[in-house]
Amino acid sequence: RFLFPKADAVPMKDLDYPWVVESYILRGKTYNVAFLNHPENPTGTRFSAYRDYGRFGAFFKTTVPKEAPLTLNVRFVVGEGQLPEAAWVQEQANAFTGKSDPVPPTSLKESKAKSAPAPKK
Repeated sequence: RFLFPKADAVPMKDLDYPWVVESYILRGKTYNVAFLNHPENPTGTRFSAYRDYGRFGAFFKTTVPKEAPLTLNVRFVVGEGQLPEAAWVQEQANAFTGKSDPVPPTSLKESKAKSAPAPKK
């Protein structure tokens, strides 16, 4: 499952989420990962967050000049247990960014894609 910081989120179309949380089960235990996206990162960022095998992330298009490397600022907060409340995630995001944004309306979405293929032997 995924928690998005927007009412009626459409992750394949929406841009520039400040954070996204995924909840997953591994070896019988439930874990969650919050991906915190810093506002100084490039805009036009789309999150790939809908697969059911634990892969998600942020993607954008930009040009990186040879003489000026691109530095990204992200934070992952990993925990064991049920999906955290949006207020807690927003608190983590505010601490990371130095902002004081309010808790946004949210959407809880189930994964939609098929499982990852089995590894080749």
